[in-house]
Amino acid sequence: MITVMLADDNKFALKHFAGLVEWGKFGFQLIETAIDGIEAWEKFCRWFPDVVITDVQMPGMDGMELARRIKEKRPETIVIFLSSYDEFDYARSAINLSVQEYILKQELDRATFERKLQEIGKIRQKQTEKRKKIDFGNLLTCFHTAVEDLDNEFYQEIFQDPFHFLILEQDHMPKVLEERSGYTIPEIDSRTVFADIQKEIPEIVYSIRMETYRWICFCDPKEEIEAVGDAIVQYLAGKTEATFSMMLFSHEMSVLECRKMYEKIGFLSEQRYFEGTSAVMYAEMYEEPKASKEIRMEEFLEAFEKNDKETAVWILDRTFRMILYRYDFQAFEETVRQVLLELERKQGQLYEPFELYNEEVCQLMSVRRIVRWLKEKVTEILETRKKEQHFTSGAMERAVRFIYQEYKNSFLSVEEIAENAGLSVNRLNDLFKKEQGETVGKFLTKVRMEKARELLERENEKIPDIVEQVGYSSPSYFAKVFRKMYDISPQEYRRKGKENE
Repeated sequence: MITVMLADDNKFALKHFAGLVEWGKFGFQLIETAIDGIEAWEKFCRWFPDVVITDVQMPGMDGMELARRIKEKRPETIVIFLSSYDEFDYARSAINLSVQEYILKQELDRATFERKLQEIGKIRQKQTEKRKKIDFGNLLTCFHTAVEDLDNEFYQEIFQDPFHFLILEQDHMPKVLEERSGYTIPEIDSRTVFADIQKEIPEIVYSIRMETYRWICFCDPKEEIEAVGDAIVQYLAGKTEATFSMMLFSHEMSVLECRKMYEKIGFLSEQRYFEGTSAVMYAEMYEEPKASKEIRMEEFLEAFEKNDKETAVWILDRTFRMILYRYDFQAFEETVRQVLLELERKQGQLYEPFELYNEEVCQLMSVRRIVRWLKEKVTEILETRKKEQHFTSGAMERAVRFIYQEYKNSFLSVEEIAENAGLSVNRLNDLFKKEQGETVGKFLTKVRMEKARELLERENEKIPDIVEQVGYSSPSYFAKVFRKMYDISPQEYRRKGKENE
């Protein structure tokens, strides 16, 4: 609503103009009337109305002086003079006070007044949009300037009203996971979403994107911040596939207080991971964690190196429980980094490719999920390593590794495998028969067929492409070998797989 004050020393005229139109119908609210200039000035300083409609000639302080003071105090206020015929030329020839218009009382009927209000509404809307752009720029500067470098008097002058303050953070992985895995969660299109959200939730006065995944909102303090926060989250849930966590401040604050508080509670962004996704955090309830204590991982590394799955997982679980108890994010992040480095190292020692990172990591947006995932990966990689231990002797290990690396090569021969292992074909076949119960050639065929089955289970892989990917140049020969090994054709295998889904 656009607020209005009327001032006229004629009580009958004042009552007439006050009741001449339905103010609310045009988006206006008449909040005060004044019978002379002094009273009008006092009430203006109390309420700061958006529009002042005043008589020119009044006792105590005339309309000209009132307009001058108003413009000095709040230049954006729209002032309109009401004048009689004998005052009109005087008013128009007065010093330019940026008065919007001069209206003759004798010609002001309802239709004219309504038309003037509509014009004022448009002017006020343009003023508001311009003012908001300027204020938005000042807010951006304020929040991207170091607290100690801020001009406090400037911001106190331009932002006199308090706000409710909240921080919105799109749930995402910690940096250590992004860095190690190479996966990132896409940020929502904030330009579109946050342009619309202020239309849908008018309690949001300003919203600013501070950095990737994070926005701050300045809200009307007349509304409960919890209710506004709930409305924001519900709106975002309907417009995006992302989830958001909120950090709320229950009391009203000036812009400078908001800026200082934002600086003070930077640690909350990390603490959010302990609360899980879609968290609602009341900032006043959190204290900054004490300096991290060093987490020693020697016991875990020793058990991990020995392939002692049970001990490694138990130590990992105990370590993370200590970190969770202290809400120590720095220790958590460093521990995750150490575990990931060991998993990557172990991954490189396996014969067969081991998938450590995939799109699954994009769901790891809380401490508990990450811990659960790490324990699963430690278990999987040690179990895989255990299965491959019988391949660890010298030439056997080289031969098996070479087969897994080169099975896609249709020209790969037993002779080439034996040469790479440093043995004759007969000696290598003897080793394979002892360890595997089959020759090198049969082992190579088995590896290729196992890979073929994996590819056949993927709907997007075409059979001619699969043939090439597992080292065959002839589709018919590939089909013959596949049927001999599994007693079923590749096409039938794929079809039965679909039927069993």
